[in-house]
Amino acid sequence: MNRHVDISVGQAASLIGLLLVIQSHVLAPPVMAEYAHQDMWISVMLAIIVTIFLCAYTVWLTNRFPEYTLMQFSELVLGRFFGKLVGGVYFLYFITITMIHVQLILQVFKTMFMPQTPAPIFVVMILAFAYYCSIQGIGTLARMSTVLLIISYATIIFLLCSVLREVRFIHYLPLLQSDWSQIVHASLFTFASNGQVVVLTMIHPYIRYQTQNKSSASFIGWMILTSLITGLLIMEFIGIFSPYQLQNLLFPTAELDALIRIGEFFERPEMFFVTIWTSVILVATGFLFSVGYNSMIQLFNCSEGYKSRIIAAILVLLPSMMLQDFDRFSHFLHDAWVYGSIVFQAGFPFLLGLIHLVKKRFA
Repeated sequence: MNRHVDISVGQAASLIGLLLVIQSHVLAPPVMAEYAHQDMWISVMLAIIVTIFLCAYTVWLTNRFPEYTLMQFSELVLGRFFGKLVGGVYFLYFITITMIHVQLILQVFKTMFMPQTPAPIFVVMILAFAYYCSIQGIGTLARMSTVLLIISYATIIFLLCSVLREVRFIHYLPLLQSDWSQIVHASLFTFASNGQVVVLTMIHPYIRYQTQNKSSASFIGWMILTSLITGLLIMEFIGIFSPYQLQNLLFPTAELDALIRIGEFFERPEMFFVTIWTSVILVATGFLFSVGYNSMIQLFNCSEGYKSRIIAAILVLLPSMMLQDFDRFSHFLHDAWVYGSIVFQAGFPFLLGLIHLVKKRFA
Protein backbone atom coordinates (compact mmCIF):
# COMPACT_ATOMS: atom_id res chain seq x y z
CA MET A 1 0.00 0.00 0.00
CA ASN A 2 1.31 3.36 -1.00
CA ARG A 3 1.09 5.81 1.87
CA HIS A 4 0.81 8.69 -0.61
CA VAL A 5 -2.37 7.30 -2.21
CA ASP A 6 -5.59 8.76 -0.82
CA ILE A 7 -8.95 7.04 -1.00
CA SER A 8 -12.37 8.48 -0.25
CA VAL A 9 -14.60 7.41 2.63
CA GLY A 10 -16.94 5.76 0.14
CA GLN A 11 -14.09 3.74 -1.35
CA ALA A 12 -12.93 2.67 2.10
CA ALA A 13 -16.50 1.61 2.92
CA SER A 14 -16.59 -0.36 -0.33
CA LEU A 15 -13.38 -2.22 0.52
CA ILE A 16 -14.68 -3.22 3.95
CA GLY A 17 -18.17 -3.83 2.54
CA LEU A 18 -16.82 -6.48 0.17
CA LEU A 19 -15.62 -8.48 3.19
CA LEU A 20 -19.09 -8.37 4.74
CA VAL A 21 -21.07 -9.16 1.60
CA ILE A 22 -19.32 -12.33 0.39
CA GLN A 23 -18.75 -14.71 3.29
CA SER A 24 -21.52 -14.97 5.86
CA HIS A 25 -24.18 -16.37 3.49
CA VAL A 26 -21.99 -19.05 1.88
CA LEU A 27 -21.28 -21.72 4.52
CA ALA A 28 -22.61 -20.39 7.85
CA PRO A 29 -26.45 -20.63 7.42
CA PRO A 30 -26.66 -24.46 7.67
CA VAL A 31 -24.61 -24.39 10.88
CA MET A 32 -26.71 -21.52 12.26
CA ALA A 33 -29.90 -23.45 11.53
CA GLU A 34 -28.51 -26.43 13.42
CA TYR A 35 -28.26 -24.32 16.59
CA ALA A 36 -31.09 -21.78 16.39
CA HIS A 37 -33.54 -23.54 14.02
CA GLN A 38 -36.46 -21.25 13.09
CA ASP A 39 -35.13 -18.56 15.45
CA MET A 40 -32.08 -18.14 13.26
CA TRP A 41 -33.40 -14.78 12.06
CA ILE A 42 -33.05 -13.49 15.64
CA SER A 43 -29.40 -14.59 15.60
CA VAL A 44 -28.87 -12.62 12.41
CA MET A 45 -30.43 -9.49 13.92
CA LEU A 46 -28.27 -9.83 17.05
CA ALA A 47 -25.16 -10.12 14.87
CA ILE A 48 -26.15 -7.00 12.91
CA ILE A 49 -26.70 -4.98 16.09
CA VAL A 50 -23.32 -6.03 17.52
CA THR A 51 -21.69 -5.29 14.15
CA ILE A 52 -23.06 -1.75 14.22
CA PHE A 53 -21.63 -1.14 17.70
CA LEU A 54 -18.29 -2.68 16.71
CA CYS A 55 -18.15 -0.58 13.56
CA ALA A 56 -18.87 2.62 15.49
CA TYR A 57 -16.22 1.70 18.06
CA THR A 58 -13.64 0.87 15.38
CA VAL A 59 -14.24 4.24 13.73
CA TRP A 60 -13.86 5.95 17.12
CA LEU A 61 -10.62 4.10 17.83
CA THR A 62 -9.07 4.87 14.45
CA ASN A 63 -10.04 8.54 14.79
CA ARG A 64 -7.93 8.70 17.95
CA PHE A 65 -4.87 7.84 15.82
CA PRO A 66 -5.69 9.22 12.35
CA GLU A 67 -2.12 9.01 11.04
CA TYR A 68 -1.37 5.48 12.23
CA THR A 69 -2.36 1.94 11.35
CA LEU A 70 -3.20 -0.69 13.97
CA MET A 71 0.36 -2.02 13.82
CA GLN A 72 1.69 1.46 14.62
CA PHE A 73 -0.71 2.78 17.25
CA SER A 74 -0.47 -0.50 19.18
CA GLU A 75 3.10 0.50 20.01
CA LEU A 76 1.98 4.01 21.01
CA VAL A 77 -0.57 2.57 23.44
CA LEU A 78 1.24 -0.49 24.78
CA GLY A 79 4.90 0.37 24.30
CA ARG A 80 7.31 -1.14 21.83
CA PHE A 81 7.50 -4.71 23.17
CA PHE A 82 3.80 -5.36 23.81
CA GLY A 83 2.85 -3.28 20.76
CA LYS A 84 5.03 -5.50 18.58
CA LEU A 85 3.50 -8.55 20.23
CA VAL A 86 -0.04 -7.41 19.43
CA GLY A 87 1.08 -6.42 15.95
CA GLY A 88 2.49 -9.91 15.39
CA VAL A 89 -0.79 -11.47 16.49
CA TYR A 90 -2.71 -9.26 14.05
CA PHE A 91 -0.29 -10.10 11.26
CA LEU A 92 -1.26 -13.76 11.76
CA TYR A 93 -4.93 -12.73 11.83
CA PHE A 94 -4.69 -10.96 8.47
CA ILE A 95 -2.86 -13.92 6.95
CA THR A 96 -5.53 -16.27 8.34
CA ILE A 97 -8.53 -14.37 6.95
CA THR A 98 -6.75 -14.19 3.59
CA MET A 99 -6.35 -17.97 3.73
CA ILE A 100 -10.05 -18.35 4.62
CA HIS A 101 -11.08 -16.43 1.51
CA VAL A 102 -8.72 -18.49 -0.63
CA GLN A 103 -10.30 -21.62 0.81
CA LEU A 104 -13.84 -20.37 0.14
CA ILE A 105 -13.07 -19.97 -3.55
CA LEU A 106 -11.34 -23.35 -3.61
CA GLN A 107 -14.18 -25.22 -1.90
CA VAL A 108 -16.95 -23.66 -3.99
CA PHE A 109 -15.27 -24.41 -7.30
CA LYS A 110 -14.03 -27.90 -6.39
CA THR A 111 -17.41 -28.92 -5.01
CA MET A 112 -19.67 -27.39 -7.65
CA PHE A 113 -17.72 -27.25 -10.91
CA MET A 114 -14.23 -28.80 -11.01
CA PRO A 115 -13.96 -31.69 -8.51
CA GLN A 116 -11.11 -33.39 -10.37
CA THR A 117 -8.84 -30.34 -10.50
CA PRO A 118 -6.05 -30.54 -7.88
CA ALA A 119 -6.44 -28.02 -5.06
CA PRO A 120 -2.89 -26.58 -5.41
CA ILE A 121 -3.75 -25.31 -8.90
CA PHE A 122 -6.63 -23.25 -7.52
CA VAL A 123 -4.57 -21.94 -4.61
CA VAL A 124 -1.62 -20.86 -6.78
CA MET A 125 -3.91 -19.11 -9.29
CA ILE A 126 -5.77 -17.24 -6.53
CA LEU A 127 -2.53 -16.19 -4.82
CA ALA A 128 -1.09 -15.04 -8.17
CA PHE A 129 -4.09 -12.72 -8.54
CA ALA A 130 -3.72 -11.53 -4.92
CA TYR A 131 -0.01 -10.88 -5.55
CA TYR A 132 -0.93 -8.77 -8.59
CA CYS A 133 -3.50 -6.83 -6.53
CA SER A 134 -0.88 -5.96 -3.93
CA ILE A 135 1.34 -4.55 -6.69
CA GLN A 136 -1.49 -2.40 -8.05
CA GLY A 137 -2.04 -0.85 -4.62
CA ILE A 138 -4.97 0.21 -2.50
CA GLY A 139 -6.04 3.02 -4.84
CA THR A 140 -6.80 0.64 -7.69
CA LEU A 141 -8.47 -1.87 -5.38
CA ALA A 142 -10.62 0.88 -3.84
CA ARG A 143 -11.89 1.99 -7.25
CA MET A 144 -12.67 -1.59 -8.25
CA SER A 145 -14.42 -2.31 -4.97
CA THR A 146 -16.87 0.57 -5.39
CA VAL A 147 -18.20 -0.88 -8.64
CA LEU A 148 -18.22 -4.45 -7.31
CA LEU A 149 -20.06 -3.53 -4.12
CA ILE A 150 -22.80 -1.78 -6.10
CA ILE A 151 -23.11 -4.86 -8.32
CA SER A 152 -23.23 -7.05 -5.20
CA TYR A 153 -26.03 -4.93 -3.72
CA ALA A 154 -28.01 -5.13 -6.94
CA THR A 155 -27.46 -8.88 -7.26
CA ILE A 156 -28.54 -9.69 -3.70
CA ILE A 157 -31.60 -7.40 -3.89
CA PHE A 158 -32.56 -9.00 -7.21
CA LEU A 159 -32.12 -12.44 -5.67
CA LEU A 160 -34.20 -11.48 -2.62
CA CYS A 161 -37.06 -10.20 -4.76
CA SER A 162 -36.94 -13.02 -7.32
CA VAL A 163 -37.53 -15.80 -4.80
CA LEU A 164 -39.73 -13.87 -2.36
CA ARG A 165 -42.79 -15.78 -3.61
CA GLU A 166 -41.19 -18.99 -2.35
CA VAL A 167 -41.05 -17.80 1.28
CA ARG A 168 -43.31 -19.66 3.71
CA PHE A 169 -43.74 -17.62 6.87
CA ILE A 170 -44.81 -20.75 8.75
CA HIS A 171 -41.11 -21.71 8.70
CA TYR A 172 -40.39 -18.84 11.13
CA LEU A 173 -42.85 -20.21 13.71
CA PRO A 174 -43.12 -20.90 16.59
CA LEU A 175 -41.01 -18.09 17.97
CA LEU A 176 -38.32 -18.51 20.60
CA GLN A 177 -38.40 -22.29 20.63
CA SER A 178 -34.59 -22.37 20.89
CA ASP A 179 -32.68 -21.46 24.04
CA TRP A 180 -31.15 -18.00 24.08
CA SER A 181 -27.75 -19.62 24.48
CA GLN A 182 -28.28 -21.38 21.14
CA ILE A 183 -29.54 -18.20 19.48
CA VAL A 184 -26.54 -16.21 20.70
CA HIS A 185 -24.18 -19.01 19.70
CA ALA A 186 -25.63 -19.03 16.17
CA SER A 187 -25.16 -15.26 15.92
CA LEU A 188 -21.41 -15.72 16.32
CA PHE A 189 -21.17 -17.33 12.87
CA THR A 190 -22.48 -14.16 11.22
CA PHE A 191 -20.46 -11.90 13.49
CA ALA A 192 -17.25 -13.79 12.63
CA SER A 193 -17.72 -12.48 9.09
CA ASN A 194 -19.12 -9.02 9.88
CA GLY A 195 -16.44 -8.40 12.51
CA GLN A 196 -13.88 -8.02 9.74
CA VAL A 197 -14.62 -4.29 9.89
CA VAL A 198 -11.51 -4.28 12.13
CA VAL A 199 -9.51 -4.21 8.87
CA LEU A 200 -10.43 -0.51 8.78
CA THR A 201 -7.64 0.05 11.32
CA MET A 202 -5.10 -0.84 8.61
CA ILE A 203 -6.39 1.52 5.89
CA HIS A 204 -7.53 4.49 7.98
CA PRO A 205 -4.39 6.61 7.32
CA TYR A 206 -5.08 6.42 3.58
CA ILE A 207 -8.65 7.77 3.85
CA ARG A 208 -9.26 11.33 2.67
CA TYR A 209 -11.68 12.94 5.16
CA GLN A 210 -13.66 16.09 4.46
CA THR A 211 -15.44 16.47 7.81
CA GLN A 212 -14.53 13.77 10.32
CA ASN A 213 -17.93 13.43 12.02
CA LYS A 214 -19.84 13.41 8.74
CA SER A 215 -17.38 11.00 7.13
CA SER A 216 -17.51 8.64 10.12
CA ALA A 217 -21.33 8.63 10.03
CA SER A 218 -21.23 7.94 6.30
CA PHE A 219 -18.90 4.98 6.77
CA ILE A 220 -21.04 3.50 9.56
CA GLY A 221 -24.13 3.98 7.40
CA TRP A 222 -22.60 1.97 4.56
CA MET A 223 -21.70 -0.83 6.96
CA ILE A 224 -25.25 -0.91 8.35
CA LEU A 225 -26.66 -1.12 4.82
CA THR A 226 -24.28 -3.94 3.88
CA SER A 227 -25.04 -5.91 7.06
CA LEU A 228 -28.80 -5.52 6.56
CA ILE A 229 -28.77 -6.62 2.91
CA THR A 230 -26.66 -9.68 3.68
CA GLY A 231 -28.70 -10.42 6.81
CA LEU A 232 -31.97 -10.34 4.85
CA LEU A 233 -30.55 -12.91 2.46
CA ILE A 234 -29.69 -15.26 5.32
CA MET A 235 -33.11 -14.77 6.92
CA GLU A 236 -34.81 -15.58 3.63
CA PHE A 237 -33.10 -18.97 3.58
CA ILE A 238 -35.23 -20.13 6.52
CA GLY A 239 -38.50 -19.04 4.95
CA ILE A 240 -37.74 -20.87 1.71
CA PHE A 241 -35.98 -24.05 2.81
CA SER A 242 -37.18 -24.42 6.43
CA PRO A 243 -34.55 -24.67 9.18
CA TYR A 244 -34.41 -28.45 8.99
CA GLN A 245 -33.92 -28.57 5.24
CA LEU A 246 -31.38 -25.75 5.47
CA GLN A 247 -29.18 -27.83 7.80
CA ASN A 248 -28.60 -30.34 5.00
CA LEU A 249 -27.62 -27.85 2.30
CA LEU A 250 -23.98 -27.37 1.42
CA PHE A 251 -24.19 -24.03 -0.40
CA PRO A 252 -27.65 -22.53 0.29
CA THR A 253 -27.01 -19.45 -1.85
CA ALA A 254 -26.46 -21.64 -4.92
CA GLU A 255 -29.67 -23.53 -4.11
CA LEU A 256 -31.49 -20.21 -3.87
CA ASP A 257 -30.12 -19.13 -7.25
CA ALA A 258 -31.47 -22.30 -8.83
CA LEU A 259 -35.04 -21.31 -7.86
CA ILE A 260 -34.99 -18.27 -10.15
CA ARG A 261 -36.99 -18.69 -13.33
CA ILE A 262 -37.03 -15.87 -15.89
CA GLY A 263 -38.27 -17.47 -19.08
CA GLU A 264 -36.26 -19.64 -21.45
CA PHE A 265 -33.69 -16.98 -22.31
CA PHE A 266 -32.03 -16.94 -18.86
CA GLU A 267 -30.77 -20.48 -18.31
CA ARG A 268 -28.69 -21.51 -15.31
CA PRO A 269 -28.95 -18.16 -13.44
CA GLU A 270 -26.81 -19.62 -10.64
CA MET A 271 -23.83 -19.48 -13.02
CA PHE A 272 -24.37 -15.74 -13.43
CA PHE A 273 -24.44 -15.17 -9.67
CA VAL A 274 -21.44 -17.42 -9.00
CA THR A 275 -19.47 -15.41 -11.58
CA ILE A 276 -20.27 -12.16 -9.77
CA TRP A 277 -19.48 -13.69 -6.37
CA THR A 278 -16.15 -14.98 -7.71
CA SER A 279 -15.19 -11.54 -9.02
CA VAL A 280 -16.03 -9.94 -5.69
CA ILE A 281 -14.22 -12.48 -3.51
CA LEU A 282 -11.11 -12.40 -5.72
CA VAL A 283 -10.78 -8.64 -5.24
CA ALA A 284 -11.53 -9.01 -1.52
CA THR A 285 -8.81 -11.66 -1.27
CA GLY A 286 -6.37 -9.39 -3.08
CA PHE A 287 -7.24 -6.59 -0.65
CA LEU A 288 -6.73 -8.81 2.40
CA PHE A 289 -3.44 -10.08 1.01
CA SER A 290 -2.34 -6.45 0.55
CA VAL A 291 -3.31 -5.71 4.17
CA GLY A 292 -1.40 -8.75 5.42
CA TYR A 293 1.62 -7.82 3.32
CA ASN A 294 1.52 -4.23 4.56
CA SER A 295 1.26 -5.40 8.18
CA MET A 296 4.34 -7.58 7.67
CA ILE A 297 6.28 -4.59 6.30
CA GLN A 298 5.32 -2.47 9.32
CA LEU A 299 5.88 -5.24 11.87
CA PHE A 300 9.35 -6.27 10.74
CA ASN A 301 10.42 -2.94 9.20
CA CYS A 302 11.42 -4.74 6.02
CA SER A 303 11.59 -3.16 2.59
CA GLU A 304 8.80 -3.48 0.05
CA GLY A 305 9.39 -5.60 -3.02
CA TYR A 306 8.82 -8.93 -4.68
CA LYS A 307 10.78 -10.89 -2.03
CA SER A 308 8.58 -9.76 0.84
CA ARG A 309 5.45 -10.37 -1.26
CA ILE A 310 6.59 -13.91 -2.03
CA ILE A 311 7.14 -14.54 1.70
CA ALA A 312 3.61 -13.30 2.44
CA ALA A 313 2.23 -15.53 -0.33
CA ILE A 314 4.04 -18.57 1.09
CA LEU A 315 2.60 -17.85 4.53
CA VAL A 316 -0.89 -17.97 3.02
CA LEU A 317 -0.08 -20.97 0.84
CA LEU A 318 1.08 -23.30 3.62
CA PRO A 319 -2.10 -23.33 5.76
CA SER A 320 -4.19 -23.41 2.57
CA MET A 321 -2.53 -26.71 1.67
CA MET A 322 -3.24 -28.08 5.15
CA LEU A 323 -6.97 -27.22 5.05
CA GLN A 324 -7.78 -28.12 1.44
CA ASP A 325 -10.12 -30.90 2.63
CA PHE A 326 -13.65 -29.47 2.86
CA ASP A 327 -14.55 -31.14 6.17
CA ARG A 328 -11.36 -29.94 7.87
CA PHE A 329 -11.86 -26.41 6.56
CA SER A 330 -15.53 -26.30 7.60
CA HIS A 331 -14.64 -27.58 11.07
CA PHE A 332 -11.95 -24.93 11.46
CA LEU A 333 -14.19 -22.11 10.15
CA HIS A 334 -17.20 -22.98 12.33
CA ASP A 335 -15.43 -24.11 15.48
CA ALA A 336 -12.03 -22.74 16.48
CA TRP A 337 -12.16 -19.69 14.22
CA VAL A 338 -15.57 -18.48 15.40
CA TYR A 339 -14.26 -17.98 18.94
CA GLY A 340 -10.76 -16.91 17.95
CA SER A 341 -12.03 -14.18 15.64
CA ILE A 342 -13.88 -12.51 18.53
CA VAL A 343 -10.54 -11.91 20.25
CA PHE A 344 -9.11 -10.16 17.19
CA GLN A 345 -12.24 -8.29 16.13
CA ALA A 346 -13.47 -7.13 19.53
CA GLY A 347 -11.17 -8.20 22.37
CA PHE A 348 -7.88 -6.55 21.42
CA PRO A 349 -9.48 -3.37 19.96
CA PHE A 350 -11.48 -2.79 23.16
CA LEU A 351 -8.38 -3.42 25.26
CA LEU A 352 -6.39 -0.90 23.22
CA GLY A 353 -9.13 1.69 23.54
CA LEU A 354 -9.46 1.16 27.28
CA ILE A 355 -5.71 1.47 27.90
CA HIS A 356 -5.61 4.59 25.72
CA LEU A 357 -8.39 6.23 27.77
CA VAL A 358 -6.73 5.28 31.07
CA LYS A 359 -3.35 6.67 29.95
CA LYS A 360 -5.02 9.83 28.70
CA ARG A 361 -6.94 10.24 31.95
CA PHE A 362 -3.85 9.98 34.18
CA ALA A 363 -1.39 11.70 31.86
